[in-house]
Amino acid sequence: MMRVVKFNKAHFTDMLAIAFENNQSANYIVQQDRKRGQRIKRLMAYAHVVCERCGKVLTTVDGYSCALILFPDQKEFSLSTLVLDLKLILGVIGIQNPFKVLRMEKLINQQHSEKFIYYLWFIAVDPKHQGEGMGTELLKKLIADANSMQRSFYLETLTLKNISWYQKPGFQIYDELDIGYRLYFLKHLT
Repeated sequence: MMRVVKFNKAHFTDMLAIAFENNQSANYIVQQDRKRGQRIKRLMAYAHVVCERCGKVLTTVDGYSCALILFPDQKEFSLSTLVLDLKLILGVIGIQNPFKVLRMEKLINQQHSEKFIYYLWFIAVDPKHQGEGMGTELLKKLIADANSMQRSFYLETLTLKNISWYQKPGFQIYDELDIGYRLYFLKHLT
């Protein structure tokens, strides 16, 4: 079963930070210094807040897996989003890197041909429970949720072993991009 989570943000932030600690895409965004681990955790906290405001934070009932879903069409400029983005720059990206990150975000957003999409930003399973099918079950629930909302389901990955995992329930690669590493863009075909 799946639910919207508005509590225990630290648990999910930690789970996501562990899952993406060595992820090239996350590390492309995060300033690489002795605080890198902290910065990845802050990135996940930022994504969590953004998805609470402009998407969904979903998990299995047991809390061992979670997904951050973004509805880009719902992102609006406000003073609070400006403050949130400034915290991201200062605490995660670093003063030198915002243009690199904005360029990457623009390239990714250009890959989405539709306005009203269901975008899987991050998905993770607690490392102690990986391989138990929780991620697969959560992904199936996300597909059903996207279908019920009549939104096309998009995601990208750079992890080759994840491609076949996404393809099993019906995702297909529709494009690739090299931004210093190869990024594969997938869309669910219903």
